[in-house]
Amino acid sequence: MARKLSIIIVGAHPDDCEWAAGGITALYRKLGHRVTYIHMTNGDAGHHAMTREQLKARRREETRKVAEYMDVDFEIMDNHDGGLEPTLQNREALIRLLRKYEPDVIISHPLDDYHPDHRYTGQLVLDTGYMLGVPLCVPDAPPVKKDIVYCHVSFKPEKDVPATIIVPIDEQLDKKINAFHLNTSQVYEWLPWAENIPPEQVPADEPGRLEFLKKWALPIWGKITENYRSQLNSHLGQEKAAKIKQAEVFAASFCGSPLTSENAREYFPFPQAVIY
Repeated sequence: MARKLSIIIVGAHPDDCEWAAGGITALYRKLGHRVTYIHMTNGDAGHHAMTREQLKARRREETRKVAEYMDVDFEIMDNHDGGLEPTLQNREALIRLLRKYEPDVIISHPLDDYHPDHRYTGQLVLDTGYMLGVPLCVPDAPPVKKDIVYCHVSFKPEKDVPATIIVPIDEQLDKKINAFHLNTSQVYEWLPWAENIPPEQVPADEPGRLEFLKKWALPIWGKITENYRSQLNSHLGQEKAAKIKQAEVFAASFCGSPLTSENAREYFPFPQAVIY
């Protein structure tokens, strides 16, 4: 596929996109493809000591820094954190944004994710699958007239999936960590509070904070990779697979244009990717 792709990652909250797909974001951008982060809520509930308005403004600024660092476009929809619903109004607003960026690939949350905002984001994304090409649906935004493939983030092997894409990201891991690090209100304030970590245990200096983040995040991300260890062993052999410590995994959706193991490499053009 010689043309440049338009990749859209749709997350429920500011920070979800880089958390789930920061590695492939770096890979796509290195190849010159366009990446856009769409956040379905403004993230105004994820804190213990700020007002919603204060947090909304702060998280927007954090997201701006992430987008600048990752060299991506971004949009933040003005829905309350914790209050997202799969309404017609939200679907039409999302259709307008997706049409604006003329996507080739759309990636979002799975429908069985732990957070209601994540689940409803996934549902809203799927609900746009056919409607992006319907002119009389949201007629003020021109329909998209090309193939669009839909995928969701995958945490463990799934049955009856048209294609699964495992993308090793060890070489992009620092980029992903540094991007998530910019969400200071979440990483060094809200998440420690939510997990009962005393404030004095959170480092104040940048190197210390990065080590704190790695200690917390890498095991979570690594567990996803371990869930796919047998697939990596099967496709790469144990010796080569053992060198992979971190990967991001995506599963093709039934919505949009068919994505199969035969054509998936056109949309995920990474030599290191395992596709089946």
